[in-house]
This record gives sequence, structure tokens and C-alpha cells, in this order.
Amino acid sequence: MEDTYLGACLIAAGLLVIPLRQAVGFHLDPPDAEQQWQHKLARWPATSPATGPHAQTAPAGRAREFTTALTDLLHNCEVLR
Repeated sequence: MEDTYLGACLIAAGLLVIPLRQAVGFHLDPPDAEQQWQHKLARWPATSPATGPHAQTAPAGRAREFTTALTDLLHNCEVLR
């Protein structure tokens, strides 16, 4: 839920999310992972995407800004193969 919450907060703050297939993420479990999962699951209803503070809608009406930023990124990006 933390990853979803972070993504929703970044989008709600007006940041653009551009998926990269090359990106790889790893999650390291802490020594007390079982306890932490029990704690997270116990409070899940309060932090679910449908009811939490991150249930805001994504920004709209920014197509021109998005296209400009994307065009700039495409012209200045480095192709990795």
C-alpha cells in the first residue's frame, strides 16, 4: 500500500508519472516482516485507496503541458540497449 500511496500523492501533487520498463525495484524484508505485515493488514481499511487521503482524482486538463515536457524528454534522452 505504501507504493500505491506514494504514487497517488505524487500524481495529486501534479507530478507526471512516466513508466519505464527498464526500471527494477527490490523490496527488502525487515527482520520482523511477519509482525509488520500483521500490523499493516490490521489497519488496511483505514489506508485503502478507496477511503484514504490519496483517493483524490488525478489532475486533468494538462495535455499541452504533458506533451511539451514529453517532447523535451524525448529530444534529450539517452537510448539504452
